[in-house]
Parts: sequence; C-alpha cells; structure tokens
Amino acid sequence: MKNKRMQMKRTMKGIGLAMILATSCAYGQDREPLRAVDFRAVKPDGELMRRQNLQMDHVFRYQTSQRREGGKLFLDLDKDILGYWADRLSVDEGGRKVLLRYSAIGKFLEAAVCYSASTGNPSIISEKNRIINALLASQDPDGYFGFIKREIADVDDNSHLFVNWVIHDGVYLCMALLRDYRYFGNQSSLDSAERFYSLVMDNWAQAPEEPGVCSPIGIIEAGLRLYEITGKRDYLDFATNTPFDGRYIRDGVSPQLETSPVHATESKLSS
Repeated sequence: MKNKRMQMKRTMKGIGLAMILATSCAYGQDREPLRAVDFRAVKPDGELMRRQNLQMDHVFRYQTSQRREGGKLFLDLDKDILGYWADRLSVDEGGRKVLLRYSAIGKFLEAAVCYSASTGNPSIISEKNRIINALLASQDPDGYFGFIKREIADVDDNSHLFVNWVIHDGVYLCMALLRDYRYFGNQSSLDSAERFYSLVMDNWAQAPEEPGVCSPIGIIEAGLRLYEITGKRDYLDFATNTPFDGRYIRDGVSPQLETSPVHATESKLSS
C-alpha cells in the first residue's frame, strides 16, 4: 500500500510538471522575446522613488561605527577612503584601518555613476567626477590602483595585487569606470580600467592558489564588460578560459571552483 501511494505521488507530480511545461510553452509562443531596457528610460514612482531618493541622499556616505554625523555613523570619504587610495597603507595598516582590507569603492561608485546618468543631477555628477578624478590620479603607470602599497621595490613583483580584496576592489572599480565611459564618454575612465585589468591578466601567474588569500570575485564580469565595449579578444579569453579556483576569502574552506562562462558568451555579447 505504501509503495502504491508513493508511486501515485510521483505520477501526480509528473503530470503537474508536464502541465506547467505545456502551459509555459503555449504561453510563450505568441509573445515577443524579452529585450533589455535602458534603465535611464525607466521613471520610478511611489515607494520605488522614495527609496531611490533615500539612496541618492546617502550615496556618497559610508556607514560605519567610527564617526558620528547627526546621530548616524559615517566615514569621512576623503580621509578614510580616497586618502588611503592616494597615500596607501601597508598590509598591516590596511588590516587595522580598513575592515577586511576592503573599501567597496567600486560598488558605491557604480551606483553614483548610474544615478548620475539616470537623474542628470548636477551635484551628483560633479561629486562623481571629483571622486573618479581622485582615483585616476592615484593610479600607477603600470595600471595598479588600490589602497595597499607595494611592499617590494621590484617593479616585476606584483604580489600586492593578490592581498585579500585588492583585485576584488579593483575590478569592481573597473566596472564603475566602464559605466562612466558608456554613459558619459569619459575616455580616461576606459583607459584606466583597461590598464588595471591588463595588469591583472599579465600577472595572474603570481596569484596564490590556496583559499583564504585573495578574492577574484567580479573578475569575470569585468572582463566580459571590457570585451563588450572594446571588442578585444584578450579580455574574453582571460575571463572565460581562466579557472579562478580556490582564490577566495574563505578561511577554513576547501578550494572552490568558480565556473567560468562558456565561450558561447561571445556570441551572446556580440549579438
């Protein structure tokens, strides 16, 4: 009796899944394919507008436990973030002064670029440009930017690239700069992103393979976005063919394999 009940459940589940699949196929036959919509053409309202305005009010302020402003806790952006990118810290100093040695400046700057593009707000655009100019001014001739300084004088040694979140910080900054190029046509932003990413590609052989040492999260997305914008095959080959295995900030966790997109991505990007 028990076996019959289980068999009946499997049968009913199979029938249900078949009906869902058939309905989905029939529903999609006469529909137009999905197309990407430029976010700048979307005009939010209601609750979405309220949240967007709240985010824009705080987009240039880092919340933290170190400083107080009007009863809330915020960092001093110029001193505690941009200042470190300009003057840089040793690995030990970075561990003491910056949480997890990670500034997240690329993610916040990408939001600022998007809000600048979608709203056209002069004050946001001006502040976005000021921050980008400060970051580009901090970039070394070989393409390196970050708040961890070189500990070794040898110009061929780029081990500082692979300290904790340096690459992660860098590639997300690249993505913000690529959006700045796409929406505002700033060639210097594109050039800067290309120089940093090329430095990573040229030195990837130095990357440690043990887990818990450095993070390559975002490196695939940045490479694909560079390829999409420039059409340079080197970016696509690196992003899709390099196994970014084991290089994660995950202490005590065995190496993980971050699956690279298959090369079919090329046809998707170029279509």
